[in-house]
Amino acid sequence: MAQFNIMMAEINHLFDLLKKNNNKIAEDTQIYYKEVSPEREKETRKNVELLITQNEKFINDSKQILDNMKKDSENTTKEHPEEPESRTKVQLHLALSRELQDVLKMSFEVQNNFKKGVEEKNIRHLRIGLLILVKPTATDLELEELSKNPDRAEQVLQEVILGRPHQKLVQAVSDIREKYEDILKLARVIILFRALKNFIKCF
Repeated sequence: MAQFNIMMAEINHLFDLLKKNNNKIAEDTQIYYKEVSPEREKETRKNVELLITQNEKFINDSKQILDNMKKDSENTTKEHPEEPESRTKVQLHLALSRELQDVLKMSFEVQNNFKKGVEEKNIRHLRIGLLILVKPTATDLELEELSKNPDRAEQVLQEVILGRPHQKLVQAVSDIREKYEDILKLARVIILFRALKNFIKCF
């Protein structure tokens, strides 16, 4: 049981780290949404990407520990089916598997909220840019479509200003493209988390 207890301590520590990172991502989402400095926005996005990368490692480590715990409990049950220790290990493994599912759900939610925050801020930037600079009649649907397609946004802006690029406008379009790429990265991570969550359900 000593080795099993060590694995329990390790996985509980990983769960604590995951929860701490998830809380930080949630905080950074609020900071990002209110931030006006492009440099601070970029710094916040990088911080969130780092936390997401850490979470991926923590989740993979947790999954490995759960695999080892499952093997340990199965061996104990096979060798000593009537011992209380066998039942205890099985119950602990199931409880920790459920807790990992809860942590995965929370991770998915905070990352999805950050992605939505980035998209909403992009729409807000586009609205301001288009209203002030070129297209005050843009609808919410147009803004949403443009926020998800930086190339099309650049094309619209160039068409409206008739090929007279303004440095601030060019920089704004570049920022939008970079944010769109960040959204795609987050989307890929969320898809990975969904796959991991489905995998964990198999335990």
